[in-house]
Amino acid sequence: AAVTTTGLGQVARSTLVLAVPGVITEYAQMDRVRRRLDRQLMAGFAEGNVTLLGWGDVGKSRLFSTQSIARPSDLRSTRPWHWRDEPIFGEFLSVVGATPVQLGVNEVYPSLQTGVVNTVPASALAAVSLQWHTRLRYVTQQNSGLIVGGTILNKSAFDALTEAQRAALTSTADRAHSALRRAIRRDDDRAYQTVLRRGITEVDLTPNQGEWSTAQATTRQRLTGRLYSAALLRSVESAAAAQ
Repeated sequence: AAVTTTGLGQVARSTLVLAVPGVITEYAQMDRVRRRLDRQLMAGFAEGNVTLLGWGDVGKSRLFSTQSIARPSDLRSTRPWHWRDEPIFGEFLSVVGATPVQLGVNEVYPSLQTGVVNTVPASALAAVSLQWHTRLRYVTQQNSGLIVGGTILNKSAFDALTEAQRAALTSTADRAHSALRRAIRRDDDRAYQTVLRRGITEVDLTPNQGEWSTAQATTRQRLTGRLYSAALLRSVESAAAAQ
């Protein structure tokens, strides 16, 4: 099964550490963290009785809105969409004092049309693919993190394969996911340029970066012990910051 961040969290909750805000914002960081912490991350899947066939990416997480969001407190006057069962953005909204509107993905576009929601966290690729960008006017220039995903297989099904079959599946999956990650990363960058060309205005968060960093750090701290251990978070932060 192919799953995004929320799906991964349901079977391997600790892997959500890859998606916390303010730690991994560039693809080189994500690749380095996955490479250096492979054993710790795979342990999370083993606990969920699934095998990871390959990591996926869904683009850079940004805030799209009908109004300019330059600082975290600006979210309080918005109606932000929160995907049901997704714990990270919901916690961030709690930290900044915003009230989420919980909806399924298929409910977002009609809710944008009617004004039930006016702010969505999304990659540019998702915003374009789902046509959300046609109802929104602003996007944050800086992304808060990367939206991760992957392809998983029930561990018992994987273990039932012969050694040769497992080797062939693993090799094929590695090649396929490597190509898919390159394509999605490229397409998300292109989608971001597309939304800018179509008139969506960039909002530079740099003047208020301190406020964003504080809110993100508080979110990470609140989620520690619930989604991941403090030790795993420290390891991810260290690997992400390394050169």
